[in-house]
Amino acid sequence: MDIRQWLAFLKWCTILNGGLLAVSAVVAIVIPDWAVAMHSRLFGIPPEVVGGAFYGFVALLKILWLFFNLLPWLALRIVVRG
Repeated sequence: MDIRQWLAFLKWCTILNGGLLAVSAVVAIVIPDWAVAMHSRLFGIPPEVVGGAFYGFVALLKILWLFFNLLPWLALRIVVRG
């Protein structure tokens, strides 16, 4: 793969994973009771635990998205232009 293909790959990874992050954040903010109840029933975990785990998931997803999608894509954009 050449650098242009990597750039396109990382761009789409950033867009798709950013969409997943956005949907997860919206669910956590707009309908947290429904999300907690659904995950509690699905995994058999007490609702008190699910709330913290769900917010932890969103935080971890954001960190992973930044370090493995957005920052490498930005770095390649700088290298290709420079």
